[in-house]
Amino acid sequence: VRIIEADAAKPGFLDKSMDILITKGSECCTKASDKKGLKNITGYFDKISIDAPCSAFGTISKNPDAKYNKVMDDIIRLSNMSYRIMVNCQKYLKAGGKLVFYTCTISPVENQQVIDRFLEEFKGKYTIEKSDIPDKLVSALNFKKSDLISGEEACLEIMPYYFGSEAGFVCSLLKNL
Repeated sequence: VRIIEADAAKPGFLDKSMDILITKGSECCTKASDKKGLKNITGYFDKISIDAPCSAFGTISKNPDAKYNKVMDDIIRLSNMSYRIMVNCQKYLKAGGKLVFYTCTISPVENQQVIDRFLEEFKGKYTIEKSDIPDKLVSALNFKKSDLISGEEACLEIMPYYFGSEAGFVCSLLKNL
């Protein structure tokens, strides 16, 4: 397990996370200078999970100001930042590996449009992994599948009323062989 966090304000959080995820050979990088060694691991990882920066519109129940302190320029800036993170991370993924993109927002600009832009840029190199999670939720919780799937693809959009939780978006992309 290797965790890379660009926000130097979060090392304490990462240290706690690493204690929970303690794995032989685990490593945590929190400074931009620590990332220089990543050049040697191109195509190394089986799975990369991105918790992308976002407007946090999915967390309004615990963070009500989120809906008032963002303007469209913020949404676009966050969307572009998330896209750049995906582009940067994808080069470290092995062929056949998974790139998992997550946000805690329900903004299509920060979710579906980032995925669409990425797939357009890397046309034919990535496909959206079809998830069985919606089928399991449909049978277990009486949801309609159309409520769970974002667009025609198998990106999962979680709404607060599903579980009495926060909202979010997740999409798993497979790097083609």
